[in-house]
Amino acid sequence: MVYYIPLWLQAIKSKSAVQSGIDTIPMVLSLVVGAIGAGQIVGRMAYHTSFAMASSVIMPIGAGLISTFDLNTGSGKWIGYQILFGLGMGMGMQQGTMAAQTVLHRKDIRRAYHFASSASSLVEPSLCPSGKMRFIQKFTTGLTTLVHDLDVGEVVNTGATEIAKIVPEKDLHEVLVAYNDALRQVFVVGVVMACLPVIGAFSLEWRSVQGRQGPTEKGSNNDSKIDTTVSEQEKA
Repeated sequence: MVYYIPLWLQAIKSKSAVQSGIDTIPMVLSLVVGAIGAGQIVGRMAYHTSFAMASSVIMPIGAGLISTFDLNTGSGKWIGYQILFGLGMGMGMQQGTMAAQTVLHRKDIRRAYHFASSASSLVEPSLCPSGKMRFIQKFTTGLTTLVHDLDVGEVVNTGATEIAKIVPEKDLHEVLVAYNDALRQVFVVGVVMACLPVIGAFSLEWRSVQGRQGPTEKGSNNDSKIDTTVSEQEKA
């Protein structure tokens, strides 16, 4: 989403590269507000599960609305949809970490962090190339179907801001329709990815972040007995 929304703004709304970046500020700001706001409220309420659930619902809704972009989408919609998506993403950014700190035993927290970091480093680099391949495939198919007298390879390899300069006026609308349809296919992939966290979010335990770490009280009692025994031995 973060990569392809500026491309949509450049190609469909004729924004410059700089302006398209500026126009994604609503998403970035709402992400920051969501992350900070959720962190502050969790610190007061001591429960993070509700924000994980809310994030897993709001983020897919925002992503789904973004996937409806077309040539006539107004600024009110594309700004509002970005805000909704960014807010949902921000609300859930820290909840996985909070869940690990709250539910897992202290010795397992580091392993959970390493696992999450490894999964992120493996998945994220594969998403952009996959999205690009999907975009090129759909854009090429759309151009072949809608426009018959253009060099498809040249148009596909042209930057988003240059399309209007190389495509004749009579074919520009069809090319933009094909470009928009291709981007929407990429956005759909984003919708699917945004829906995946709902599985984990609604499986979280309702545990206070201010409570004892670890899965059971039994383990805590055993630890207390061990500590007491060690203290008595040291005194002896």
